[in-house]
Amino acid sequence: MITKKKIERKIFNSFSELLINRWIENHIVKTDFKYFDLKTDKTIPLWTDVHNQYFTNILEKKDNLKATEEEINIIDSFDNYQGEIFRHINKKLRGIGSYTAGFDNKLNKHICHLNKTINSFDVSENIIVARRSKSFLFNGKKKLSIIKDYGFLSTSINISHRKDSDGNNSDFEKDALLILKVPKFSKAIYCEKAQKESKRRTEFELLIQKGSTILIEKNYKILSNRLIFGSIQQAD
Repeated sequence: MITKKKIERKIFNSFSELLINRWIENHIVKTDFKYFDLKTDKTIPLWTDVHNQYFTNILEKKDNLKATEEEINIIDSFDNYQGEIFRHINKKLRGIGSYTAGFDNKLNKHICHLNKTINSFDVSENIIVARRSKSFLFNGKKKLSIIKDYGFLSTSINISHRKDSDGNNSDFEKDALLILKVPKFSKAIYCEKAQKESKRRTEFELLIQKGSTILIEKNYKILSNRLIFGSIQQAD
């Protein structure tokens, strides 16, 4: 049976794919920004090796009881962030969360470890990432609008990434698909291997430093969903 949701999904998928391909052709091919579509090309950018090795080394040291307390805290914070606690961390950073003193202190420690680690890494080339968010956040946001996000930004280096925040391939419904340019040297860490293999959700996640801004270049409304093109900006 063809439902309204199925029709809307098909329309959004068709139009978004058309607009993304057109945007890449008109704005990306002529620049030095690179994009990775892991639906058709399984190649992962080489600069992620350094990020992967960082987490792999800590996990190996932890398994062999050789990790320092700081390393254990770091891997614990990333493991928690990629679980359920990311919602609370970002709510706190965005000023919309209220917690008990004990839990608030726990969040502060995670934020400190994430912040310090991400500041130690950057992106080694101009790249394009994908992010799924809520459509209402971009209501009325026109070209050159700037949105500052005080939270960490979870993105994927796979521009075909469409999973929701729980890692599920759910249909878009009042959602926004963001296709974002991330300039070289932006503070971000590729954290796909921050968890043991048995826990990974295969999202090809690039976690961008908190406090970044998004410059809107295009904002398309497609039925109840949105397709946003923009770029990440960070303070010097």
